[in-house]
Amino acid sequence: AMQLLLLALLPALGIACGLPLKGYDVWLDGRCFNLRFSLVSFNTQDKTCKEDGTYLPIIRSQEESDQFFTVLEDHYFGPIDFWLGLYCDGQKFVWSDGSEATYTNFGGNYSCSPSTTERRYFINYDQMWYEVANGKQFTDENGNYIGNYLICEAPKRSSSTCDDFDLVQWETSETCVGVPKSVSNWGYGEEQCTYDAAHLPSIHDQAVS
Repeated sequence: AMQLLLLALLPALGIACGLPLKGYDVWLDGRCFNLRFSLVSFNTQDKTCKEDGTYLPIIRSQEESDQFFTVLEDHYFGPIDFWLGLYCDGQKFVWSDGSEATYTNFGGNYSCSPSTTERRYFINYDQMWYEVANGKQFTDENGNYIGNYLICEAPKRSSSTCDDFDLVQWETSETCVGVPKSVSNWGYGEEQCTYDAAHLPSIHDQAVS
């Protein structure tokens, strides 16, 4: 039977990039990012972001790209290049949040097909996007692809206490709760909660139940 997915955050979320995302800063009109120097493979960087309930960055327009690099140049030194959360699903380019990539800025004639699903993409300091598939660029001593900065983007927060969640007041505490969709199994529910920087509900007493 289909079960309702109940999302909960304890305590209520802070505004912007507050708890539970420590170390994240507000860039690009309210979006939350974390940047650190990192010379590791794409898969390692992607895993690091996902463990925080975040994802590799998304750039949806040239204006966003310009703003992105303005922020980076204002706060950091040296050339900046980093992995994008861009994939080929075999038919079209998609972002790590599942949305279709309607804007790209490739530095080559790249296409998406069933034969290119394993390729990964990084943005260079010239703001062009490059494909890495053959290990000849951005590799470490083991042949893993690398970028010189790791940037993770958090799901966008709003100025409200609970974003799109509902604020529920118990006798002695407050909780942000959401029931966005039906899911078929525990694993998928946990994955969706993690994506929203939330968790499956915890019921500590009869009052909460």
